[in-house]
Amino acid sequence: MLAALAMALAAMGGRASAAAGKDERWYAVMLQGERAGWMHEKQDATAEGNLRLRSEMRLSVGRGGMSISVEMLTESVETPKGAMVSMRSEQRLAAAPVVTTYRFTEEGVEVTEEQEGRSITRTAPLPKGEWLAPIAAERYVEERVRAGAAEVAYSSIDASGGLEPIAVKRTRKGGPEPVEVLGKVVPATPWAVTQAMYPGVESVDYLADDGSLVRGEVRLGAIALTVLAADRETATAPAKAPEMMVSTFVHPSRAIARPRETGRAVYIVSMTEGELPDLPSGGAQRVERLDARSARVIVDAARAPAAPEREASDRVFREPSVMLDSADPAVRALAPPDDDAGGKPAQAERIRRGVRRHITAKTLDVGFATASEVARTKQGDCTEHAVLLAAALRSAGIPSRVASGVIYVDQFAGGREVFGFHMWTQALLDGPDGRPRWVDLDATLPDATPFDAAHIAMVLSALPAEERMNSLAALAPMLGRLAIEVVETE
Repeated sequence: MLAALAMALAAMGGRASAAAGKDERWYAVMLQGERAGWMHEKQDATAEGNLRLRSEMRLSVGRGGMSISVEMLTESVETPKGAMVSMRSEQRLAAAPVVTTYRFTEEGVEVTEEQEGRSITRTAPLPKGEWLAPIAAERYVEERVRAGAAEVAYSSIDASGGLEPIAVKRTRKGGPEPVEVLGKVVPATPWAVTQAMYPGVESVDYLADDGSLVRGEVRLGAIALTVLAADRETATAPAKAPEMMVSTFVHPSRAIARPRETGRAVYIVSMTEGELPDLPSGGAQRVERLDARSARVIVDAARAPAAPEREASDRVFREPSVMLDSADPAVRALAPPDDDAGGKPAQAERIRRGVRRHITAKTLDVGFATASEVARTKQGDCTEHAVLLAAALRSAGIPSRVASGVIYVDQFAGGREVFGFHMWTQALLDGPDGRPRWVDLDATLPDATPFDAAHIAMVLSALPAEERMNSLAALAPMLGRLAIEVVETE
């Protein structure tokens, strides 16, 4: 949820126009009508004469009585002609920020991820297709708006989203209308905005005559996110973090008896509003699409089909990243060598149990820490268990990824008999037939329960640099809009 909100806010920041010489802008951020943070954008020139756009934001939400903050800073540098020079993002979802730097050359992009002195550098190909640098994209939109265009379409990149160009389309919804912004009424023209990162999600930007953003609105599932133009003092005024987690609980059609002992289950997952995004088949889960708004999900904890060959050979599930730093000594210490007693499957289970014991402070006040940080702090919730287990598995030579979705619980944070959003791990292990398969492992569960069928996966990710936030943002349309029918359980 935090990732989805942060990415949506970053996208709104990229649409805050720098027209009419306004090189600095402040915005108040609202969640469900309550103050939740602020956003700041500034455009200036570098000593070399290039153009720099800097965006900073802070968002706080409540989780079961705890307050969690997300801080994100992005910076892009481009030439006056719109050629990318560099990008930088700093994301703080836990105690230590993760800094990613992109340096553009004719041969490719040098990508460096850093956290607490540890860094990983690699070379990535240049973004494919036609796309615009951030400031060049703003200028293009301004030119088209001044020319009277009713629709503007383009693709751009941003440090918060990595190197994958994001297609954006703006459509004028009418003429100027009065818009209330923090007690003031100003004339602004509404524009509907869609972007590829959030399929099926439409936001609305209200632009002043000079093209600057005065109000932005988007609904991520049932959660309303709004940004309002403000001065610095108003934008950064203290605000109480609105409670968000409880509003995302899903009340199923009926309770599940003994969920931690459920080995097989069949569900109908649907959307109360809008289309259901494609749910993944993999590991214990198989998905059958019923119609645009629903799918049948079969979860069998004892059976998993062979993994596709492309996944079995993909290095992305083996290599370290800052999020899953499998080369870190503190992480490697949690990956005991294979003693041949039961082979890799038994080794993976020993690692799962070790991670569960290692995280001694089971707490909700951590946002989304990296594996290295969790290995040292020994605290966190399901996301910290999932990333630490995934990284430790890779340290042992076992390919891994994380699964984000929901888990059924009898009672949690004031909710009873609900599905709550959750994260766990999948390990690529050889099956009885020698073919690799994805095996689900949940490090939050007791020793006797590696996994159960009261889990429904909605996103699978290796959490590399470019996907760390983007893949989780795919949950956005489902927040507060999911319905789950429990068809059968065994």
